[in-house]
Amino acid sequence: MLVLSNKVIRLLSFIAIIHSFATFAKIKEIKIIESFDKIYEFSRICSYKGINPSPFIEVKNSLTLDCMGFAVKINDFCQEKSKGNLIKSFIDIKNEKVVCQTGRGAKLKIICDRKHEHFCDSKIKGCQSIHKVIAKDIPLVHSSVLKENGIKTLNCYFLDRESTDKF
Repeated sequence: MLVLSNKVIRLLSFIAIIHSFATFAKIKEIKIIESFDKIYEFSRICSYKGINPSPFIEVKNSLTLDCMGFAVKINDFCQEKSKGNLIKSFIDIKNEKVVCQTGRGAKLKIICDRKHEHFCDSKIKGCQSIHKVIAKDIPLVHSSVLKENGIKTLNCYFLDRESTDKF
């Protein structure tokens, strides 16, 4: 019997999120400053929306739970619980938990290949598109497009006002 550690399970869940996010953007690197994970049972997410009790809870997609026929977006729950420091949220399917990952900031590098080249057309607009999904309430403090080995990369840095020396 294969037994996986919690870190491996969380990493696999995060990879699933990144894979679903890949249709939106191709992430080369993500670094989170002062990362802290808050973990919640599925039932807590359903209770948040007033669906209580919820004996049948299913994962609808990578960011939505189905609570007895009602779709509940985990980002809304995590956004409220994080008090403005949410970087990303994801569903840990194996442990039936929702992980709200908070931090003081995030550094992202997005590969602008043919499918995702529109992100590099405008560094500001590209980072603003990413900002709608990751680190929504943390200010964008830097955006740039660099060319590495012939491939354009969009760099977006999100950082709270108290952590300006972290990058």
